[in-house]
Amino acid sequence: MKKPISIKSIIAAVAGLLGMIATFLPWLSASAFGISVSAKGSDGDGWISFVCFAVVLAIAIVEMFKQAKWTKIVITIAAVIATLVMVVDMVNGMNNGLSIGAGLILGLIAGVAGIVVPWLPIDKKN
Repeated sequence: MKKPISIKSIIAAVAGLLGMIATFLPWLSASAFGISVSAKGSDGDGWISFVCFAVVLAIAIVEMFKQAKWTKIVITIAAVIATLVMVVDMVNGMNNGLSIGAGLILGLIAGVAGIVVPWLPIDKKN
């Protein structure tokens, strides 16, 4: 009998995909004298987060078919690295008077989901 796909794997895959999308949305913005400027994650070190979220997505898909402990560990490590990159950018931006953008918020939510969800006991055991 085929095992059902894990809810945690689906949530991790969605988190990875949303994190990848967040890279192309505004992370930081500034306004002065009626002019607004924003920076996307892809404009700087957000590519590190993009690659990490791609790993989260890929490993979550692998986990859908082969549930192993190493998949949870890899997803968590990749999500931690992506989240740390975004937290550093957020802190640096806030220290310089910049506003936090929707992409950074979405990415942080996806990162936290990638860190926490693999370890939650939400799947039914047969």
